[in-house]
Amino acid sequence: MKTKTAVIVGSGNVATHIGKALHKAGIKILQVCSPTANNAKALAKKLKADFITNPADIIADVDIIIISIKDDALAAFCKKAKFGNTLTVHTSGTMGASVLKASSKNYGVLYPFQTFTKDVKMKMKDVPFCIEGNNEEALHQLKKLANTLSHNVYEISGEQRPWLHIMGVFSSNFTNLMLKVAHQLAAEHGIPFEIVFPLISQTVSKVKHLPPADAQTGPAVRGDAEVVLKHLDMLAKLPLLQELYKINTLAINPLLKNNKLLITRGRKTKK
Repeated sequence: MKTKTAVIVGSGNVATHIGKALHKAGIKILQVCSPTANNAKALAKKLKADFITNPADIIADVDIIIISIKDDALAAFCKKAKFGNTLTVHTSGTMGASVLKASSKNYGVLYPFQTFTKDVKMKMKDVPFCIEGNNEEALHQLKKLANTLSHNVYEISGEQRPWLHIMGVFSSNFTNLMLKVAHQLAAEHGIPFEIVFPLISQTVSKVKHLPPADAQTGPAVRGDAEVVLKHLDMLAKLPLLQELYKINTLAINPLLKNNKLLITRGRKTKK
């Protein structure tokens, strides 16, 4: 069955990008539902859809209902929303598909494995979409829809998906945190932040061809304790960053745990 009509529940980053991708693919978005009227209206306008704030007003007579709301609100929403046989999916990386069982007999997951910001454009065709269906028909319909949106479609089980989500936290969220730290240090010391861009690009490029363990460089992997200790001293007035530096250093090279000076978070003062 080809997906021709849809309803979007949510108006955040993921809902916005998926909604735009569906609209671009020629799928008619009939409604955008969000408790925040301004957000629902703004997204609905972009998608040429109606906006509603009450889930009870959702039109169930569509090909698919895509729920893209906060994980902690999903279970409560599904207990109240009843969509009969309409294929109903969520976009969460951590919630099981069965949370939708109370809403529909046909349900699944359409999880885009990417970082989204509303106003930052991206090629949705390159975004990996991870799908799961509670039956063959639901999975078949989801696969056809996902292949319309992206060149990269994966069947990921409910057991695998939370681990994939953790992979995303490490590879994206924590990486961005480290870039935030670098941005802070650049601002504090008058260094242009863009100087790190080629370094970032090369780091990402290498792991497309090498296992990350083989691509690791820097003082930690070399076991250069003197450089590490110097850096820890420089971060003495920034204890959180100092601790982040130490934790990551020891994760890269556990053998440095044998260095007592490093374990005590910097150089000991000589008596």
